[in-house]
Amino acid sequence: MKEARSEDEEREDGGRNTWKRQLLREKQVEEDGATDVQEGNRCSRKGEERRAEERRTLSVQEEEEEEGRKKDKMTDRKMKKRRG
Repeated sequence: MKEARSEDEEREDGGRNTWKRQLLREKQVEEDGATDVQEGNRCSRKGEERRAEERRTLSVQEEEEEEGRKKDKMTDRKMKKRRG
């Protein structure tokens, strides 16, 4: 398949036959399965999902640490009462 011409080449010929180039691009997209934009969006979504999962993991860890600190405080208070 003929490669799509650069924007400079398109400007030089005054935009003639742009519809042919557009058809070639669309056909190439169908053959490839995705455009660069679609591929970028797909990667972006994966990154967002990964970051969301990391945030969920961190929030769970923070909750567990907070519970651990509360338990430590409670046991410290009980130990002080027994001593004092």
